Amino acid sequence: NLAQVLIARADLLLLDEPTNHLDLDAIVWLESWLKRFEGTVIVISHDREFLDGVVNNIIHIERQTTQCYSGDYSSFQRQRSERRAQQAQQYAKEQQQRAHLQSFVDRFRAQATKARQAQSRLKALERLTATAPLGDEEPFDLNFPEPSKLPNPLIQLDNIQAGYSSAGEQTIILQKVHLNLVPGSRIGLL
Repeated sequence: NLAQVLIARADLLLLDEPTNHLDLDAIVWLESWLKRFEGTVIVISHDREFLDGVVNNIIHIERQTTQCYSGDYSSFQRQRSERRAQQAQQYAKEQQQRAHLQSFVDRFRAQATKARQAQSRLKALERLTATAPLGDEEPFDLNFPEPSKLPNPLIQLDNIQAGYSSAGEQTIILQKVHLNLVPGSRIGLL
């Protein structure tokens, strides 16, 4: 329940499509509440207006990589569009350079006086990095095959310590954690 999550006084909120099943007044209230929230918020949403009002960074998953953009959703769209235009321009420039080098190699490879230059250009052609052409966005597909048999235990933790580092200082949140997670377990994290 979204209301229970919001009143729990957490430092981190993970919200998956929080505006689903909310009316306009509830969405406006949620957006206002999240703007005042002092902790970290990670939102997965297709509601672009909501994202514009709530987030200040976008992590975009594309072609099996992530790219981080600063700003709201509208800013992300502008930055991404500019980045794609630069990539298209870079790709066109590389293709033109490749064609020029290949033309030189094709014309002068057989001439004894220019064979060395042609060979040098051929090596330069091989060294050129290849920028991938921009295509249509591919659908995002995750495939989780069913394992033949689950190991027992699935996860075993012995004397684990976890925390974070900030300004060179380490803060330990959990220590001396022991856990055996077996198939069929139901675990809640609070």
